[in-house]
Amino acid sequence: MISRALLAGLVVLLVSDSCQAAEAATADAEPAIAFAVPPDAQALDSVAPELARQVIKALTPKVRNQDLMGAYQLEMVAGDYSAAEATLDALRGRYHSVGAPMALLVYPTMMTAAAKEQARSGGTFESAAAEAIHRIYRPLDNAAYMDAEYWSVGSGAQARQQLEADLAAVRGKTSLSLHQATSLVRDYLQYQQFHVHQPIIERLMEQEDRLRFVITDDVLIKTRQGVTLSAYVARPRTEAARKPAALLFTIYAFEDPTTNWYYAKYAAAHGYVGVVAFARGKWHSPDEIRPFETEGEDADGVIDWISHQSWSDGRVGMWGGSYSGFAQWAAIKHRPAALKTIVPYVSNLPGDGLPMEHNVFLTANYAWNFYVSDNRFLDEDLYNDAKRWNDLPSKWYASGRPYREIDAVDGKPNPLRQRQMQHPSYDGYWQAMAPYGREFAKLDIPILEISGYSGNDSVSDYFLPEHDHYAPGSKHYLVIGPWNHYGSQSSSKAGVLDGYQIDPVAQIDTPALTFQWFDYVFKGGPKPAILKDRINFEVMGANVWRHARTIQKMSDRTLDLYLSDATENGRHRLLRTAPAAQSYVPQTVDFADRTTANNTYPAARLSDKINDGGAIWYVSDPITRPLSINGQIAGALHVSINKRDLDFAVAVYEIMPDGRYFEIAYYLGRASYAWDMSHRRLLTPGKIESIPFSRTGIVSRQLSAGSRLLVLLTVNKNGYTQINYGTGKDVSDESIADAAEPLNVRWYTDSVVHVPVAD
Repeated sequence: MISRALLAGLVVLLVSDSCQAAEAATADAEPAIAFAVPPDAQALDSVAPELARQVIKALTPKVRNQDLMGAYQLEMVAGDYSAAEATLDALRGRYHSVGAPMALLVYPTMMTAAAKEQARSGGTFESAAAEAIHRIYRPLDNAAYMDAEYWSVGSGAQARQQLEADLAAVRGKTSLSLHQATSLVRDYLQYQQFHVHQPIIERLMEQEDRLRFVITDDVLIKTRQGVTLSAYVARPRTEAARKPAALLFTIYAFEDPTTNWYYAKYAAAHGYVGVVAFARGKWHSPDEIRPFETEGEDADGVIDWISHQSWSDGRVGMWGGSYSGFAQWAAIKHRPAALKTIVPYVSNLPGDGLPMEHNVFLTANYAWNFYVSDNRFLDEDLYNDAKRWNDLPSKWYASGRPYREIDAVDGKPNPLRQRQMQHPSYDGYWQAMAPYGREFAKLDIPILEISGYSGNDSVSDYFLPEHDHYAPGSKHYLVIGPWNHYGSQSSSKAGVLDGYQIDPVAQIDTPALTFQWFDYVFKGGPKPAILKDRINFEVMGANVWRHARTIQKMSDRTLDLYLSDATENGRHRLLRTAPAAQSYVPQTVDFADRTTANNTYPAARLSDKINDGGAIWYVSDPITRPLSINGQIAGALHVSINKRDLDFAVAVYEIMPDGRYFEIAYYLGRASYAWDMSHRRLLTPGKIESIPFSRTGIVSRQLSAGSRLLVLLTVNKNGYTQINYGTGKDVSDESIADAAEPLNVRWYTDSVVHVPVAD
C-alpha cells in the first residue's frame, strides 16, 4: 500500500502541477520584485505576507485564472482570507466540472477558516483549528471524512527541505523574478502547513478519529502454529452489528502508526471492520522476521482469528498492493474458509519479479531486505542511503566477483538474498509462497486484480493467465491502466507518468473501487461499473476503456514481425513475412570488458531518445492506419551460441511520427529456463535453438498512422543483474574468471515477435 510519505507527495504534486501554468507564464516576467532574502525560514515569517502581496499585484488576471490553486496560496500567505475563500469557491466549481476529488479542498477550507479565526480572535492556531475541524469535518459521514483526511496529510520534512532549497537558491539577492517570488511564497505556505502546523492538526484529527471509530492498535494474535502476530483493528463506533472484515496484511510497520491506522479506519468508514495485520516479527510480534517465506500460513492464521471475534460475521476480504498484494495470493493458497474475496494491486511474486525475473537475479531494490528485516519497524536510514545503493551495482560490476559475493562488495551480510540464491530455478522454495500449477483450479472465490502497464512490475501476466489456464471462466477480474507501481494503488494517479500524459479516463480511485467491489461481494451491491467484462483495460492514447473475456480476446489478430538481416538507414528491418532463406545477425559480447554494458531496460514510457545499451535495432515499416496493441507480446528467437547459456533482453517501442519513443513492452530472461522456469535445460554450443519468450506485461496502446515498431534485442550484461557467462554452472557462482572467451551469438532471421493487435 501507499506510505504516509507518498500521500504527502501526492498532495504536494497536485499543488505543484496546478502551478505549472502560472510559473511558465511568469518565468520571464518583468519587473523583478524587490526583496531582501532572509537568512532562514523563521525570519521569513515577518516578510512573506508583503512578498505575497507584491506577487498578487504583479499577476495578470489571465495568469491568475489559469492557476486558481496558486492564487489561493498567495492570498493565504498575504493574509487576505476573504479572497482565499472566494478562490476556493471558484476551485470547487472547476474541480467539480472535471471530476476531481472535492475532498481535496476540505483541508484548504479548514486551514483558511482556522487562519481567519486566529486573525480575528488573536487566539492560538490550535484553538482556531479545533473550531474549524469541528465545523467543517464533523458534518461529513465517515467515508467522506476519510477521503478528506487522505488529502490532509503532508510531509513536514519534505516541505522544510524544499523551502530551505528555495532560500539557498536566492540567498544574497535583493530582487527576485516573479517566478522565484511565486515559488518561494507557495513553498513557504507548504512549510507552514506541513512543518509548523501538521503536528497540531494530527493531534486534533486523532481526537476526531476517536469520536468516529473504535481503534485498537496493540492486538496480539496467536496462530495455530504458535506464532504471535500484531495487528490494528478499527470499527465504526456507532454501529454494533457484526460485520465482514477488510484485512490488509503488510510487512511495512511504520514507527509512526498513522499510515496503517489510516488503512484500518478507511475500511471502518466504509462499513467494515478494518484490520491491518503485520508480518511475523513486525510491530509487536516477538518472532523472527522472514519476508515472503511464512506469509501464507500467517495470513491464514489471522483470517481464522478474525472469523472467531465477537465483531465478525465470519467473512473476510483482503485488499492492498505490492507486498500486501502478494500476501493475499499467499493466503488464498491455503484456502481459508472465511476468506471470501481478495483485491490485490500490483502484487509481488517472489521468484519472478523480485528478487529475480525469469530466473535472472536483479540488483534492483537490493536494500529492501534490510529495510524490512533490520528491526521491528523499517530501517529508513539505511534504505534511504541513495549513494550507497546507487553505487553498489557499478561497484559489483567492476569487481568481476560472483553474484553470490555481492553482499561482500557492499560490506553487510544479506542472509535472505543468500537463501534465495540457493534457488535459481522456480523450485519448491518459491512455489510454496503463492498458488502454483493445479492449485489455481481450486481458487473459486471472486478476485479483483488491479495493475498497471508501467514499471514492468505487473504480475497480472502470471496470476490471471495461470488462473485462466487451470480454471477457465473463473471469477477473476482485472482492471489495468497506464499507472506505475504507486499509481495503481492510489486514489489519484499522476497526470504525467515518465513523460506520458495519461488519458483523463484513466483517473480512477483504486481504494474506492476496492470497497465498491467489497459491497458487491459482501452486501449484494451493484457490480462496479468499470467491470463490464473480466479484463478491463484503458487504451493508452485513445482515452477509452475496453473490455474482454480473456487476455486473448483483447486483440483481434496477431501481427507477426520477423527479424531481418536487411538494413535501412543503418538499422535492421522488421518484416511482415519470414525471409525466403535463413540468415543471421551476429553479436559478440566480451564479458571481461567492464568499460561497457549491455542493457535495454526502458528509462521512461515516453522519451525523445533511448539508450539502447548496445542492442541491435529492428524497425518496421510505418503503419498505414491507427492500430492498437492489446495484450501480451511474445515471440521465439532462433539462436545459436558458442556457450551453454545466455541471458537476453527484448524491448519493444513505438517510434511515433514525430520521432519520439513510446515504450510498449520489455522482457528479460535466461535462455536455459525459457521452456520451464522450474527446470534448467542448457543450450548445445553451435546448435540452432528456438528460445520462446512470453509473459511480458499486459499492455494496451493505440498507435497512430505513420508510427513504426522498434524491437531492441541484446545479450544482457550490466551491474543491475547477474551476469551469465555461459559456462552452465550456477550463474551466482560464475565470475570474470569465466569470461576468457567472448560470447558469439547468431540471431537468425526466422526469429519472430508476435504482437496482438486490434484495428
